[in-house]
This record gives sequence, structure tokens and C-alpha cells, in this order.
Amino acid sequence: MQNQPIHFGPNGTAPRSHALARLVVLGAGLAASCGGGGGGDRLTKEELIAQGDAICKKHRDKFEAIDFPKTDPTSPETSDEVLEQFGGALDQGVTIFRDQIGELRDLNPPEDFEEAYDGAMDGLDGAVDSLDEAAGAAHDADRDKLREALDESNRRGEAADKVARDYGFQVCGAES
Repeated sequence: MQNQPIHFGPNGTAPRSHALARLVVLGAGLAASCGGGGGGDRLTKEELIAQGDAICKKHRDKFEAIDFPKTDPTSPETSDEVLEQFGGALDQGVTIFRDQIGELRDLNPPEDFEEAYDGAMDGLDGAVDSLDEAAGAAHDADRDKLREALDESNRRGEAADKVARDYGFQVCGAES
């Protein structure tokens, strides 16, 4: 689950494993490890991990195809045009994450994850909501609000990372 806050390199370049990439795998690990609302027979732990990791990989691959600007969007030197591009990339990421969450909610986990599921899914939804706020801030060229929303998204996602890793996911819980 690449639980990495956004960091920018020495030349202002953004690595591919910034907060958005973390959220892609975060969503898969969190929702899969904590359960789902789907009907039918419950999955075993092994089935849940296999299906969750497959969903995680599919959505991570989609996310990695998004063309993010390579500069720090919160820097005062970043142009409003680049912020607009960053906002558009975030919008695409939010759509991918919402689709991913929908698929993961269809998984029917082992019963002992039901309670954890509710809290974890709420946290994941909140992380994506904060990411959506970050997109709006980028479109508005509001660097302070953008940074706050990205930080909040990271904060909300940290617990989910641990849940996925502790549960045994290989793709979803992987750190980069």
C-alpha cells in the first residue's frame, strides 16, 4: 500500500509513488482486508487477499497511466496552469479510487472483519474525499488548501496501510 506522503525530489520532481499512488493500493488493501458489503458466500482470507490484490493491481496500473506534472504543486513557483493540470490529474485519480472502492465493497470478507470494515472503509472514503478537495484547491490555485487536503488524505490513509500489511496482502500492502 505505498503509504507515502507526497514528497518532491531535490529538483522539484514528483516521484510516481506519491500520495495518490499510495491511495490506489491503500484502497485495495483496506477494503479487501477489512471486508465488503457484497452478498453471497463469504470469502476465505486467502480468497480475499487474492481478489483484493488483483483489484489493487488493476487500479494501480490505471493510476500510473495518469500524467501528473513533475513539479511540486504547492510551490509558489508552480504556475496556475500547472496547478490546473495537477487538479485534472487528481480528478482522474479520484475517479479511479471511487471505482476501486466500489469493486472492493462487492467482496464478501470473512465475518471477523465486519467491524473493522466499517471504520476502515469510512477512513478510506474520507481519504478520497480529501483528495477530491485537493483537486478543487488545485483548480482554484489555492496552494495552502491543496497542501492541507493532501496532508489530510495521507493522515486518513495511514491506519489502512497497516491493516492491509498486517492481514497479509502482497500487492495492496506493499510499501515502495
